[in-house]
Amino acid sequence: MKYFKICAWIFFLSVSIAIFFFSSQTAAESSQVSGSLLHEILIRLVPGYGELPLAEQAIIKAQYHGLIRKAAHFSIYALWGMSLTLLLFLYQFGKKALVFTVTGGGLLYAICDELHQMFSNGRSAQISDVFLDFFGMAVGMGIFLLCSLWYYRKRKRVYYSKEI
Repeated sequence: MKYFKICAWIFFLSVSIAIFFFSSQTAAESSQVSGSLLHEILIRLVPGYGELPLAEQAIIKAQYHGLIRKAAHFSIYALWGMSLTLLLFLYQFGKKALVFTVTGGGLLYAICDELHQMFSNGRSAQISDVFLDFFGMAVGMGIFLLCSLWYYRKRKRVYYSKEI
């Protein structure tokens, strides 16, 4: 069990540091990272995208750039929610304490993250991102809790079927 706790701490701290790192990027750096990721996604999903003239590629990228940035916010906070839920789950927090700690911690971390962005050149804090981050965290927590519920119910059925 100690090994799992160490791994859970590493997972949680890694995601937290990644969020801090991304918030520390300047607007130009952040835009370049999301633009590069979007370019790779479009090459794989849009037939013939790589052969289009750069001007046409730029038009297509502009249409999806905001979406990829919001998806990144949501996704990394979903991972953060999963990692904190896993960590608290391993420390055997009660259900209510776990949910309140993760949601409270998620909201506080999202607010601090947006405030932190204000100190990065060209970045600003947006309340809409706090809500998006919080929603991602809640979905991540929900996914973990549903998967653990499914696992324990399946395990219980196997246990009872072996008794008979």
